[in-house]
Amino acid sequence: MRAWLRQRTRWFKGWLQSLFDHGPRILWMGLRNPRRLPDVLSILSMLVAPLVVAFNWVAYSMTALYLLEFFRVLPTALTSDLFPWYSLVPLGFNAFYLTVWYVGKKLEGIDVGYWRMLPQVLVYMNVLLPVAAFRALYQEVFKDVFWEKTAHPGRGVRWTSVETQQM
Repeated sequence: MRAWLRQRTRWFKGWLQSLFDHGPRILWMGLRNPRRLPDVLSILSMLVAPLVVAFNWVAYSMTALYLLEFFRVLPTALTSDLFPWYSLVPLGFNAFYLTVWYVGKKLEGIDVGYWRMLPQVLVYMNVLLPVAAFRALYQEVFKDVFWEKTAHPGRGVRWTSVETQQM
């Protein structure tokens, strides 16, 4: 789990660095050439993923506050009476991610077991990924030139370096 968290943090940090360094230029390329806009939006949606994942917790917290006010558990002075529309942003990204994952597995001919995997996937997307996203944001802002290494214990893949003998 620790190695996974470090690796995902490193990936998210790399995506954030790419977004901050190249995002405006990538967006400008898509605006200049509308035929490339789908490719540009695909790249930008990947690069912005750490921000959306971190935003999950904020949106869920605001939705919980709204529901507590709606059912009169809390006074209505905390938030407005409107539904927090921004809570739909992470919901949309999560639905998109689950759909792409499901369709991709089906196209590969892999038995998805979608309903059995749904609780694990939701925990992964809504608990573990935000932790990695917040770690990446923290490291990007407060730790100058800090890059976490991931240990790869075990024997590794030895069969790739062994030549087979021909008879």
